[in-house]
Amino acid sequence: MARASSIAMNSLARVAEREPLDPETDGPGLWGNIDWQRLWLNVEQQRWRTLALVPAGANVPLDLTLDAAVALARTGMARHGRQIHVADATRVGFGDLADFIEQLRDTLTGGPAILALAPASYSPVTVQLAQSADLSLLCIVLRSMRVSEARQTVDEIGRQHFLGAITFQ
Repeated sequence: MARASSIAMNSLARVAEREPLDPETDGPGLWGNIDWQRLWLNVEQQRWRTLALVPAGANVPLDLTLDAAVALARTGMARHGRQIHVADATRVGFGDLADFIEQLRDTLTGGPAILALAPASYSPVTVQLAQSADLSLLCIVLRSMRVSEARQTVDEIGRQHFLGAITFQ
């Protein structure tokens, strides 16, 4: 059965193995939400193997992109019945980047991956990972976001790398 998995970098990344998705016995969870379904339908229209979820600024909680990546992966798995990986890069450091990329390449042989990234102001690897992904989505928390931070993040990574944005309350 399809399963969302994470790439764990030594002890730096939180391993986020999730229970197998079984549409026959599982409730709809987040992936049953119409907003996640609409987002998935928009994302799947594009050609990609790696999709990066990028926090708009420092005020975005660190686990938000990981939780969003898992919800989006499960939405896609519910639609297609195949594995979509979740790669937790929220705590990948400068010295671990090469190992992370190598593990990501190995993981991609088993299907596409959604990368959960840390804010660019916290992580020196966020910009490079977002730029190397096929597509990126900007993650915005409406009440705590500064527009200047979001603009700076988009400018650092490059507008051409972004498909759009996800907003959270």
